[in-house]
Amino acid sequence: MEVKEFHGKLAIAAYFGDSNSSGPLNEHHVLLWDPSTSTRESIGDLTDATFAPGLTRDIAVIGDDLYVGGVFSSVTDQHGTLEVNDIARWNRVTRRWSVVGSDGGNGIDGQIMVLQPVGEDLFVGGSIFHANAGPGQVEAHHVARWDGQQWHALVAPEGEGANGPVYSIAADDQYLYVGGRFQTVAGVQVPAVRIARWRLDGGAWEAVANGLGTHSDDTVHALMIEGDWLYAGGRFEHSADQAQTLGHVARWKPGDPQWSTMGDGLGPFSRVQKLLAQADQLYVAGSISLAGTNSSRSIARYQLRGALDLSIAGRGTGRVISAPAGINCASNCVAQFEWDQDITLTAQAGASSTFAGWSGDCAGAGTCVVQFDRARFVQATFDSEADLFANDFE
Repeated sequence: MEVKEFHGKLAIAAYFGDSNSSGPLNEHHVLLWDPSTSTRESIGDLTDATFAPGLTRDIAVIGDDLYVGGVFSSVTDQHGTLEVNDIARWNRVTRRWSVVGSDGGNGIDGQIMVLQPVGEDLFVGGSIFHANAGPGQVEAHHVARWDGQQWHALVAPEGEGANGPVYSIAADDQYLYVGGRFQTVAGVQVPAVRIARWRLDGGAWEAVANGLGTHSDDTVHALMIEGDWLYAGGRFEHSADQAQTLGHVARWKPGDPQWSTMGDGLGPFSRVQKLLAQADQLYVAGSISLAGTNSSRSIARYQLRGALDLSIAGRGTGRVISAPAGINCASNCVAQFEWDQDITLTAQAGASSTFAGWSGDCAGAGTCVVQFDRARFVQATFDSEADLFANDFE
């Protein structure tokens, strides 16, 4: 089941086999649910010659258009049946379905696994060989872009696309990240093991860190960007170079040479299918029985940020400031920071006071650098100059 918010309603694409007072739902594969009235409206039935009654894998919203992707060859509503190729578009103004193609083309040649809107563009990943299937088809290996009017391959000077299926896509303001089961991108010119990125300005394909996974069936099923980090989940026990044991979930900050572990990872037979960030928590869903050292059933939670506890001690006054920002305190305080970074604390003594030094997870009287790989406690002590002068006459 896939669910997206669509102009105050929930757009739902799935196979429904239940029934209720309004009749059976097993013919309704795309519907709109209005939470304000608790009513539903079927807007289309998907069918496929092979996967009858059709298989939906993702939905996406761009403006007034609702896109549905998966494995299906037709969509039927009150206006009739429309022949499509694994992707279709429904417009809430016209209330009609349309093909996603131009100049006689229609959808894609292959199977769609993921849809990712980026501005007005829709990026599509899966087991894809051509976009705009039919006359005027576009060669696009496993990932393509629809601009609302035409299909495009993701090209670079070296070549286009990936050499294996794309299962997951995420984007920031510069790059489109793709994950899946491939070894190279830009044709076969750029080695990129199961994860890569493409410049949204059309510049180039690039590998991401040291890759993910070592076995032939290892796959990156989920990608998500939160803050400065790219999170990846799927089926991969190690980084591609075997330098790290990751446990099927990992994160990476642009510029770092390697992926970062997330605690003890997940159990050895896990497979992550979905990632969701909510407040300071990352929720991981899929085939999961062990999260770190804790038993889990299908879903687990990871704390994205931890606490740095600062205590101000002594008879003097002063302030402690952190880089990155978060602490600017003249008394006891606690701040939340992302894991796996160095946090620099600087002490500034107040009037008629001196800084005596650090204790806890720092020592000495210079700048304090905390390796933030777990919750930390630091104490800064400020002495009063009056106390110091008094001690000279004792």
